[in-house]
Amino acid sequence: MEEETLNMMIFEDIALYNQRLQQSKLASLGRLTASIAHEIRNPLAAISHAGQLLAESRALDAQDLRLTEIIRIHCQRVNGIIEDILKLSRRAPSQKQKIVLDQWLPAYLSEQRLNLGLAEDTFKLSFQTHALAACIDAGHLKQILDNLCANALKYGRPEAGPILVEAGMAQGSPYISVIDNGPGIGADNLQHLFEPFFTTSHQGTGLGLYISKELAELNRAELNYAPGEKSCFTLLLANAIGRRLKYEYACYVSGRRRARYSGTVGNHVKPDADPDP
Repeated sequence: MEEETLNMMIFEDIALYNQRLQQSKLASLGRLTASIAHEIRNPLAAISHAGQLLAESRALDAQDLRLTEIIRIHCQRVNGIIEDILKLSRRAPSQKQKIVLDQWLPAYLSEQRLNLGLAEDTFKLSFQTHALAACIDAGHLKQILDNLCANALKYGRPEAGPILVEAGMAQGSPYISVIDNGPGIGADNLQHLFEPFFTTSHQGTGLGLYISKELAELNRAELNYAPGEKSCFTLLLANAIGRRLKYEYACYVSGRRRARYSGTVGNHVKPDADPDP
């Protein structure tokens, strides 16, 4: 009886592997930081409460009241850092879905204006291309844009003109850019821009951009900063139109195809029911 030779071809989605690696890294980081954050929060709450009680004393003069105000301000700042750190541990796995940006972005900016009490012309939305659809977790996209818009409102001199939110296509993928009127980020700070706890503000936590970039990578997106006359952050997203990468390969036995396999990257592969005779 003639020996049968089996040949098998295996395709591996490297992007999917990198995404799972990123999820594992964030989960480990989240557990560590959550433990540290809880250990800090308990004594911080005691300090904050003691400062509030001290401020209610009628025996304090103006200088002492100023000191209690400093305690309150810095307790709030540290608590904000703890909240940002805890977001790392509470983060659910990415639930990517198709989001039509032509509909999603106007609704998002309208909600921002309403929630923050902003004027109608605070943001200007511009579409360079229409019929844009991205594949991303909707909650993660909102969190990324929340951070970018908050930075633009805080540092981007919105009084000098509207903050531009631009959407279009680049490199075959949809993108969203947030462009403000600020002076931009200095060359000395660019290399540290997405590092955790890096901030040029005395009031910032330094975690907003770091978390945003981690969320972007978790969704196979890219968050970058483009230096120039104005500050511009661009989020390059996975294209939801035509993104299902189909593949087909065969299993050969003694030089003859016995089964044909097809499917979508990331899904379980099932053999077709009609192998060639």
